[in-house]
Order: sequence, then structure tokens, then C-alpha cells
Amino acid sequence: AGADIQRFAQGMDESPFVSLIILAGFQHGAVLPSGLSGEEKEEASMTLQRLQRGLAEGTIKPNELKSLADRFSTMEEKADANSAG
Repeated sequence: AGADIQRFAQGMDESPFVSLIILAGFQHGAVLPSGLSGEEKEEASMTLQRLQRGLAEGTIKPNELKSLADRFSTMEEKADANSAG
């Protein structure tokens, strides 16, 4: 049973499913209730939908999305450090 759970977890990690859920959650939890203008929200939502489509079609791999997210996180940390100093 433990090996089955491990195979399932590995499959989920390699599958776009988890990334699709995270992107949808980000759109509904961060973009839509944000202080962005309607036009900015629409643009952000369209970008997220493009990412979701790329994941679903396999043109974007989940590990590529993670790499992109890591870059944005690093950029955000640098921006926070610059604004604090």
C-alpha cells in the first residue's frame, strides 16, 4: 500500500493536475479579489488561462511552471529587500 501511495504521489507531481488547481486557486484567491483595475484583472486572468491551457496540452511542463514561479519568488524577495532598505 505504501508503494502505491508513493507511485500516486509521484504521478501527481509529474502531472499538470496539481499545477492547474494551484493556478485556478491563485486566480480566484489573489487576482480577482485584488486591488487591480478591471483591465489588469482581465489581463492576469487571461495569462493564467494561457498557462493552464499550456499545462493541459503538455506544451508547458509542471517543472517549467515551478521554475518560473521560483524566478518570480526570487524577484519579489529582491523587490521587498530593496523597498525595505
